Amino acid sequence: MRSGSIAAAERFQTLRSLADRSVTELTSADSTVRLKHALAVVAMESGYGSWLDLKRAKDPAPEATSVTMYTSAMSDMLNAWFTDYESACAAHQRHGGFLLPFKSQYFICSGEGIRLLGLDPADADWKAIGHDWIRPADSTAWERLAQKRLDLIDSEK
Repeated sequence: MRSGSIAAAERFQTLRSLADRSVTELTSADSTVRLKHALAVVAMESGYGSWLDLKRAKDPAPEATSVTMYTSAMSDMLNAWFTDYESACAAHQRHGGFLLPFKSQYFICSGEGIRLLGLDPADADWKAIGHDWIRPADSTAWERLAQKRLDLIDSEK
């Protein structure tokens, strides 16, 4: 935790994953507190079960673009790009792959692109969401994948 605040550490102790840590451990320079923990505290203190629940309640726009699903390592790949979801979805249905967002655009990548994001293309949750990040068939499976991606992004900081 950057600030070393005792009050902040006590707030983090309300999380199950950090409840067994002492204030000293949470405020130490080598603390394992991450952005995901802060977001979880904010969500919990706001009466929501998760950050994604809070975000969904406060931002009625689809949360698909709230998680970065592109990395510069993917720039060497030949991906199909689209300016509208309908065209991307039609191509995705015809050719398969993984339908992902990038800013206001959409693209379809192969399993290699998913690996470059640090995720497993064979993860059953991809099948559950229909390989469509933007309009997933199963929101719970999408949330699990989103959390995995957020954890990877957070660990890279």
